[in-house]
Amino acid sequence: MKPIQLIYSILIYLFIHLGASASDKIYSAKEILLNLEVGSFHNSLSEGVPGEYKNHKTFKETEFTHGEYDKNKYFSLTNNDKSWMISLKIIGIKNDEYTVCFGDFSIIRPPTYVAVNPLILKKTKPGNFRVVKEIKKSIPGCAIYHH
Repeated sequence: MKPIQLIYSILIYLFIHLGASASDKIYSAKEILLNLEVGSFHNSLSEGVPGEYKNHKTFKETEFTHGEYDKNKYFSLTNNDKSWMISLKIIGIKNDEYTVCFGDFSIIRPPTYVAVNPLILKKTKPGNFRVVKEIKKSIPGCAIYHH
């Protein structure tokens, strides 16, 4: 079998057996974090002043506007005064669910708040991402930490 035939055979096998299709989209950490629903899980914004983020459904609707990313698997946002950062790292993708590591911490030293949590996310019909499970233990690539 020629190398190109082998590649096509492998791709066909994967599409058939894994349920993938040419229209399946893999989202970047940036797309996920910007469209992640703030109130769908415990974080410093959702637990802050009651109602403060009631009108901010996703992180792109908050004051976290300064972004940095690394090869589509990691993305972080800082607020306007650069005193707080949130971050998301993609750990894995299975079917239409993303396992991610979410970081939420103050940048001022010493930090007044630090939280790192593994989460499972799913895209909603309106186009946002929502947490479907907060993992309560550390997983490879994401150690739970709270300070």
